[in-house]
Amino acid sequence: MIINKIRVDGFANLNNVTLNFGQLTYLLSRNNYGKSNAIKAIDLASSILNNKGSFDEGIDYERFAPLCEADYRRPFLFEISGISKLGGKDIEFSYSFSFGWGQPKEKEKSRPFFLAESLNVRFLDSQKASGFFTRERGKGLYRKKSLGRTDTGTLIDDNTLLLYKLTFVDGIEYLELLQEILQFQVIVDSGLNASPFFGLDSIYPHLGISNVQMYVIPSTLDKVNQKSHASYLEIVNTMKDLFPNTTDFYLSHIDDPNPGPSQQKREPLFFLSVGQKHIKAPLDISLMSDGFKRVLSALICLTMAKEGSSKIVCLEEPENCINPSLLKNYLRSIEAFAGNNRILISSHSPFLASYIRPEQIYVGLPEEDGMATFKPFKEAGVERVAKAASDGDYLFGEYVFNLLAGDDTDLKFLKKALVD
Repeated sequence: MIINKIRVDGFANLNNVTLNFGQLTYLLSRNNYGKSNAIKAIDLASSILNNKGSFDEGIDYERFAPLCEADYRRPFLFEISGISKLGGKDIEFSYSFSFGWGQPKEKEKSRPFFLAESLNVRFLDSQKASGFFTRERGKGLYRKKSLGRTDTGTLIDDNTLLLYKLTFVDGIEYLELLQEILQFQVIVDSGLNASPFFGLDSIYPHLGISNVQMYVIPSTLDKVNQKSHASYLEIVNTMKDLFPNTTDFYLSHIDDPNPGPSQQKREPLFFLSVGQKHIKAPLDISLMSDGFKRVLSALICLTMAKEGSSKIVCLEEPENCINPSLLKNYLRSIEAFAGNNRILISSHSPFLASYIRPEQIYVGLPEEDGMATFKPFKEAGVERVAKAASDGDYLFGEYVFNLLAGDDTDLKFLKKALVD
C-alpha cells in the first residue's frame, strides 16, 4: 500500500486539512497555528484503526474535540487514499470514517460513536470506481466480490468500524486491503529526550496517545543490525557523511547475570560508542551533541519504518539542535531513507523551507475564526513568490516566513499564491 492523500477534519481547530503526499510534505505556519494538531489527528485515526477498529478506553478523546465557535464539536473525519493491489491488479482506493464526540457529562468522559464509513475502489485499468461498503450509524452495506453487484446488509455497534468487522466475514475478496488499512501506521519523532542511554521514548507510534514500552538507541540499532547489516551500515555511513569527524560506531552489550530461580532473565543491556577524529577513545552516545543524537534518532526511525506498507513518518521541527549548514544534506538524507513511506515535516526554519521544493510546502494562513487549514502553492503562485523573493534577495522559504509575519498586504499576496 502506498499512501497518496490524507484528509482530516473536526479535530481541535483543524478545518478540512487535505494533504496530497509526495515523498516529503512540509507544513509551514506561524507558531501555535495547528501543525501539531494535523499530526495528532492523523495519529489518532491510526490508533483507532490499529485498535481493532475501535475506540481505546485509555484515551480521553474529549480533549481533541473542536472548540472553536465556527465548528464547535464538529464530527471527526478521516480519509486515506492510495495505491494497492487486488487480485494481482493495481487499484486506487479511498477509505473514510467519521465519529461524533458524544456529549460530555459531569464527572464522566464523553463517549464517541462512529457515524459513517465507506470504501471505494477503482482498478487502474478502469475509469469507474466501485463502492465496496458503506455505513451509516449502525447499518452497513457491503459486497463480498470486487465485481459483485449484490450488497449485503449488516448491523454493527457504534463502537466498532465495519472495516474491522468485515475481516471476519467468509468470502471477502478484498480481505488483504482491509488488513492493510487497519495496519496503517503513524510514527512520530517529536524531538529529543535524552537519557544516559539516549532514550527513544520520543519515537514510537501514536505519540502521546497510547503508552508503549521505552526503547533505547543502542538496543534498537542492534535490532536493525541483526535484521539487515546493510541497513545498519547505511545509517553509520550517513552519519559519517553528515558529521565528518565521526569515524565509526561501536555496539556492545552486557548479558543479565544468572538470575535466581524465581527471576526471569532480562534483556541484555546495550551500549553505543562513537569514534571521533583526534579523540583516543570512542565516546558514549550520551556524550555526543544533541544535534548528533537528533539526526541519528530520525535515521533509525525512518529505517524501522521501511518494513511493510507505506507509513506516515512525522518529524516535528527536525532542525532543532542542528547547525543550519547541515540542514540541506540532512534533508536529502531523510528523503533517501524514506523508501515507500511519506515524510511529514512541521518546522519553523526558513532555511529548511528553502531547501524543500515549493510544491511540497503546505502553508497555514492565520484566520480570524481561529481555524487552521493548510494549502499548497499554485504553479503561478510559486513563480510570483519566487520572483518577489529574488527581487528582495531572499531565499524562497525565508520570504514565505516573512510574508506570514507581515501585515495584511503581505498575507493577501501570499493567499493569492495558494490554491483556493
